[in-house]
Amino acid sequence: MGRSIPNFPPSAIPDRWRQLYNDNTVTYTIRKMSNKLSQIIAQINSDKLIYEINDKQELIKLIRPAIGFRTDKSSDNDLEIGKSKFGGQPDLPKSFVWPTYNNEPLTFCGQFNCSEFTHFDIEKQLPPKGIFSVFTFIDKNHPGFLINKNSFHFSYFDNIEDLQRTDFPVNYFKEGIFETASIEYFEHYNLPWANGFKFEEIKQNFINIESFYLLESDINEIIRNVTGQGYLTNQILGENYVDMDLSFVETKLDIRTQEDFQKNVNSMLEMRKNFVPIIQFSYNDPNTNMDRFGDGTAGFGLEVDDLTNLEFLKVSMGFQPY
Repeated sequence: MGRSIPNFPPSAIPDRWRQLYNDNTVTYTIRKMSNKLSQIIAQINSDKLIYEINDKQELIKLIRPAIGFRTDKSSDNDLEIGKSKFGGQPDLPKSFVWPTYNNEPLTFCGQFNCSEFTHFDIEKQLPPKGIFSVFTFIDKNHPGFLINKNSFHFSYFDNIEDLQRTDFPVNYFKEGIFETASIEYFEHYNLPWANGFKFEEIKQNFINIESFYLLESDINEIIRNVTGQGYLTNQILGENYVDMDLSFVETKLDIRTQEDFQKNVNSMLEMRKNFVPIIQFSYNDPNTNMDRFGDGTAGFGLEVDDLTNLEFLKVSMGFQPY
């Protein structure tokens, strides 16, 4: 028999949450996780947060579950094959062909084991097992990460029993080897970017636009206080960091010039609404030493239909500088 969400005013529960938490397949872990979401919504609906109730409900509907992750300096010797990590040598199937760009091997960034975070994937968007591996190209002339349609590789391997720790190719860019850092996942929630397309219509319903930004800021503060975490740049799923979804479209369409951008801008603005962020991480994480080649956040997103079909080879990469 399904269980209701504890402490939730029924009218405050978005349809997708109601359907999820009353589903018979909900595990004890996920039910337990609802406590933080319950606290977040209860505090938003509290009389202490003085805004129109309808305005509060509009923003509550846009709160999404995210999987945050933090890193810690480590070494390959201390991590089992198949564990989530940044840097070091990747764990790959024996048959894997190392991806290249312009005949140069791509740089291994990190790997993410789905079984380590699946209990935080409340909406069950990603596979419950398997591993994602991320490779990008480092432009030694810049130097920095080069991002276009062919300069990165995002792999998904469903069988981690088939993995082995793999040596770098002979002509690998050795200066681009990142220090090993372990990954720990945690529960989180977030709102869309305040100036993004998801808030465009809602903003029009506010008599005073300043009131919208104050409410959005107060809700983010509540999320920060309840979860103990601020706005994330290291996360899986959830909402994009600033306008990353537009960056996904630029990569997918291989937009290289301002002229290309202007020619396609209308279709790009529409296409960005169809992307789901899969993974994003900061180059400035002190435990990964990626900041030698970039200063910002990298993201990997997938269009909704491709995510439904688990077509991870169609992932698009985006970048937002700081």
